[in-house]
Amino acid sequence: IVDFIAWAPGLLHFILCAANGGDNVSEWLCAACVLRLVKLERYLHSFRDIWAITCKHAGILMTTLVLSSMLWMLFSCLLYATEKHNPDPEMNDEVYGSVWRGMWTEIINLHGEWPWADFTAAGKGISTF
Repeated sequence: IVDFIAWAPGLLHFILCAANGGDNVSEWLCAACVLRLVKLERYLHSFRDIWAITCKHAGILMTTLVLSSMLWMLFSCLLYATEKHNPDPEMNDEVYGSVWRGMWTEIINLHGEWPWADFTAAGKGISTF
């Protein structure tokens, strides 16, 4: 059955695209072509290995998740507090208009991308840290 799952979505996608030029169903079948990876699992055991490593190191991974979530919330709240009175209307309304918007912005900033640079002096200090 794994072999059938591996090639059937690709064949159905090819037939549907040839018949009517593609539609919403053919897009789903195109996405289902990813199921070919299941066939590789039989030989490589990569998903099984990833699951075993995740279970073995669950404590470390959970600690990292909790710590990173707490830092994300901390910096989101600090930057919301410093940037809610920013003279730039984009920064105080759109980017840091609420704590929820600040969280979205901070997840981008914590990954190293800085699409907004008009922070106040306190915001620049917190962002540098």
